[in-house]
Amino acid sequence: MHIGENKEISKEKLDEMHLLLQYHVHQFKVLYGNRHVVNTVHSLIHFGETVRDYGPLQGYSTFNYESILGAITSTVNGTKNEEKEIYNNLQILKQSSFFATQSQNSKLYGLMIKSLGKKYQKEETEDGRFILRKLANTNSEKRIYFDASCLNKIFKKTYNRCTYNNIKYDSYNIGKKDCAILYRDTDNDKLQYAVISKFIQFEDKDDPLLFQVYDLINWHYDYLYIGTTRYDCDNVSIGELNKDPKEIHPSTVIEKVFLYTNADEHTFIRLPNLTESS
Repeated sequence: MHIGENKEISKEKLDEMHLLLQYHVHQFKVLYGNRHVVNTVHSLIHFGETVRDYGPLQGYSTFNYESILGAITSTVNGTKNEEKEIYNNLQILKQSSFFATQSQNSKLYGLMIKSLGKKYQKEETEDGRFILRKLANTNSEKRIYFDASCLNKIFKKTYNRCTYNNIKYDSYNIGKKDCAILYRDTDNDKLQYAVISKFIQFEDKDDPLLFQVYDLINWHYDYLYIGTTRYDCDNVSIGELNKDPKEIHPSTVIEKVFLYTNADEHTFIRLPNLTESS
């Protein structure tokens, strides 16, 4: 499925996908019997041909529609006139959204934000709407950071959380949810996995923010064997973290990835694409 939902799929990977799904359905039959090989399971055999004819799976996935239908039907509480209840709920949702937009210029809106205290701040979006954001906690320590590239620079603060280009990042110290990234290493122009240690804000206006990261080293792809043939999953890399941190500019970050840690082994999982269904 990783192969079938990739943004770009080579002919070799498409052949791998076909062979792996054939093997999966065969093993499914051995483990659970023919009785459980229902149409959904059997259809996996044809996914390779489908991707070859129509492109990656996310281009025609029905998961998004099923998700919306599930959210709509969850608003039904009665057992009669369900269609009227769904219609009324949708009308209420549309009207509440309209009134929320219109009331942003009201004095009551400002009073409501003020009553929330200093934990929130109001931000205006590009289309003129207002949203509330929680203020991030910062460590206000001032120290010298000794590094060959940043020698004699004094930074104001270090942060455990950061939002850059409307994307939220966390440091590895407070949680593993938003700390793993894939970035382009400017030293060798290659993609590199890393975890974020902290966010550094310098006094120098020409270079105000850097991410301190630990790179993934001594890594290998996740893989499996069918007979004597090895199949690699290019989206999953396993290795260890470099003990020496480095600084990167946030503009070099390609995307966030998933991180799973087991003892000294770190597994980085890149989504094959960024669509919601995947």
